Amino acid sequence: MYKDYRKEPFAQQSRGLRNNNPMNLRPFKLLYNGQVGTDKDGHAIFENIIMGLRAGAMELRVNYKKGLNTLTKTIADFAPPNENNTNQYINYVSQQTGLAPNYVFTLNGQNVAKIMAAMIVQEIGSKYAKYITADEVREGIKPLLPIRLPTVQKPLSSFLFRRNLLYN
Repeated sequence: MYKDYRKEPFAQQSRGLRNNNPMNLRPFKLLYNGQVGTDKDGHAIFENIIMGLRAGAMELRVNYKKGLNTLTKTIADFAPPNENNTNQYINYVSQQTGLAPNYVFTLNGQNVAKIMAAMIVQEIGSKYAKYITADEVREGIKPLLPIRLPTVQKPLSSFLFRRNLLYN
């Protein structure tokens, strides 16, 4: 049984946790797998956190195949300047992942996990990102990419501050 943050009192202050959608995705023409609705602002609501993480990883993969293969391209599309401080977002994700903004990254499990971890902190803040574990990220992206992540319950912040956990 996967965690459903919609039922957690602390999650009510964070749209991303409340919706099991830590990347604050908005569906376009089709619903994401595991999506059970949308909130009043059009953000997807997922049945559990794993499905929200899976949708985030799928979004990165689809965009990568469309040529959004640098942090600058990916984040400019994901977090446009009319809604976000896009340059600050890019710089934060670059700093946390060690990937230069215009470096053409390889889409592999390590990079997806690092990019998603940093994007989740940007989207919902470190106060709420700490509830999402490395195991949840691993489970969310497992069907999409070959990946090596820790199997211990570590907070998401461990991706950002102790990156070597991704490679053990």
